[in-house]
Amino acid sequence: MIKKNENEFRDSVYVENLTNLYMEIMRENTDIRDSNAYLSREMTNMQGIYERDKVNQKACLTAEVAKHLLDLSDHMGRIRDAAEKSSSVEAILDGMQMINKEMEKVLVSLQIQKQNPIGQIYDPNLYELGGMKTLDGFESNIIVEVLRDGFVCNKRVIRPALVLVNVKKDSTNN
Repeated sequence: MIKKNENEFRDSVYVENLTNLYMEIMRENTDIRDSNAYLSREMTNMQGIYERDKVNQKACLTAEVAKHLLDLSDHMGRIRDAAEKSSSVEAILDGMQMINKEMEKVLVSLQIQKQNPIGQIYDPNLYELGGMKTLDGFESNIIVEVLRDGFVCNKRVIRPALVLVNVKKDSTNN
């Protein structure tokens, strides 16, 4: 009879231990689910914040560029008015030069740099080929003239320069 009681006691302790372990696993499972739900809500909130910030930054950048363009438009209007009142071409040229300087300031404020590719090796990823030219003193595939300025912003080409590339004369055709 003692053997039976010992076995029952061991079985009941075993069942109690299993029950306690099961309850602990269930609490951990609930904690993990709660944590996952919290993290999921946080990720959704962060995505919303990111999207709002992205829209806000785009709007701010658009407003900044528009402000500069409006300033340039005002300058153009003043040049037009001056041209109507004066027959002096010099006044118009001075106004155009003023606009050019203002445009350079705008580009600098927007961190946009003009490309200066003359003398560099032609790279179709950076420049647009406008044609070929043969000049003595330059190797083949070297940019020798810029037909249209190109611009870069943060190392990213926003408009490639249109360039002429040197081609050496074939010595067998002379």
